[in-house]
Amino acid sequence: MKLVYFKLRNPFNFSPHRFELGRPFTFYKSHADNFFFLKLYELNENEYPAFYQYHLEYFLKENAGEEKDFFSYVYDDNH
Repeated sequence: MKLVYFKLRNPFNFSPHRFELGRPFTFYKSHADNFFFLKLYELNENEYPAFYQYHLEYFLKENAGEEKDFFSYVYDDNH
């Protein structure tokens, strides 16, 4: 089973949470990592902790992992 690391927006939801990832209509789950970094560039630095926490909570809810698994995935540049 593939782990889901990030909360992806529904492509037809025109009022998503501001930390959800993706674009309306054209969205591929395989590009979630790219959308994660695009969102980072859009945010102010003081929003990074809340952004990280938002996706960490989603990861922990959807997977049987721990924070160290999520952190390793986000921090690792080899995936």
